Amino acid sequence: MNGFLTNVVLWILSRPIALLLGIVRFIRRIPFWKTAYSATIPCRTCGSPISLLGQWKCGCSWTYRGHLLRRCPQCFCLPRVARCLACGCTLLLPEDR
Repeated sequence: MNGFLTNVVLWILSRPIALLLGIVRFIRRIPFWKTAYSATIPCRTCGSPISLLGQWKCGCSWTYRGHLLRRCPQCFCLPRVARCLACGCTLLLPEDR
């Protein structure tokens, strides 16, 4: 019975830490979600909009239509960069952590 009581007390004491970690994880994912739910993002160099909707080819050679930040159905990876068609610069995309 003593082991059960110890486990209950430790579980109750760990809840604030778990809540804090969940809040930090949520805050870190906000930039990814903000980009994932938008159709365009501005280029940091020239300011022109970069479309995130279209036809994309993954590094594993799978071609799909839709949003750029959709997981590849073949290898389940996400793209890391987007290229501006106006100036040719690449923009680092936020990661899904």
